[in-house]
Order: sequence, then structure tokens, then C-alpha cells
Amino acid sequence: MNFETIYSNNKGAELRKATQTLTPEFASPLLAELQELNFTQEFGRGTAWLGEHGLNYIYSGRSHIATGYTPKVELLTNWLNKTTGESFNHVLINQYKPGQKLNKHKDDEKELKGSIASLSLGAPAVFDYTADKITLHNGELIIGNREFFNQLAHGVSTPLENRTRYNITWRTISK
Repeated sequence: MNFETIYSNNKGAELRKATQTLTPEFASPLLAELQELNFTQEFGRGTAWLGEHGLNYIYSGRSHIATGYTPKVELLTNWLNKTTGESFNHVLINQYKPGQKLNKHKDDEKELKGSIASLSLGAPAVFDYTADKITLHNGELIIGNREFFNQLAHGVSTPLENRTRYNITWRTISK
């Protein structure tokens, strides 16, 4: 998998986008798997937490405990770790129904290590990262390094079409 740099600054922040999208043959069953998850409403969208069972990511004073992997998310996590050299171990699944969005914030918690990867599924949405905005479409993968998420506030618009958007976000949490 190749990536193109879509943002960088003189402080080391970098955002890259995969040059290929997820194939429909994999994306459709993955989306069906995500739709079966039990989502909790939090911060303007539905959330579910996967990854190494019991691993806790705390932000905004709340625990987010991983419940293990679904088969396709585990397959993607292993592929992503091998492809990027990262050690992603905690996965956030976001569910954005029409009208739901994610306000701007930074992912700068001390227990976060390395890059954060994000895969968009379903309806497109705008990813606004202070310095610029990009539209994320079905099957697109972006990866920002630690400096990117420490320095730049970012948020996601409501889905651009009147249907649900899912996002899979991988992080590495210190154990």
C-alpha cells in the first residue's frame, strides 16, 4: 500500500492518505459486521470500542474499554500493523447517523503512542483539520503521525448524504 502526503508542516506534523481504497468485496461485509455492533451515544455520535480485550483508553474523564476484535476488524488491524510498522491495539468504531458530527478536538492524551489511522465507510464527510479540509469517501484510509494529532485540532462534518457513515480509527495505547 502506498501513501501520499496531503499535509505536512515545519513542526513535524504529517497527514497521509492511501493511494488505493478498500475494495467493495471487502468493504461491504465489513460494513455489515460494523452494523451489528452495540453503539453507545457519546460526543455527538455512536461509538463502539474494539481491540486488545480489556485495554482502556481514557479521554474526557471516561473509560473506553476494548471488547476484543470482530473478524474483519482484526484482519484489517493485522494488515495495517504489517503495512505501516505500527502496533495498533485499540480501535474506535464511530457511527455517524444523518445530522451527527464530531466537534474539533486534539488526540493528545499521554497514553497514546505513534500514529492514528482512520478508515471511512458509507457516506462521505468532511475532515476539517484546522489547516485544511478534505472530503473522505467510502473506503479511504488516512494516517496522521503523533505530531499531527498533538498539534492540529480536527473534526468531522455530518454525513454529506442522508445515510449513515462509519469510521474505524486505530490507536496505540500504552499498556
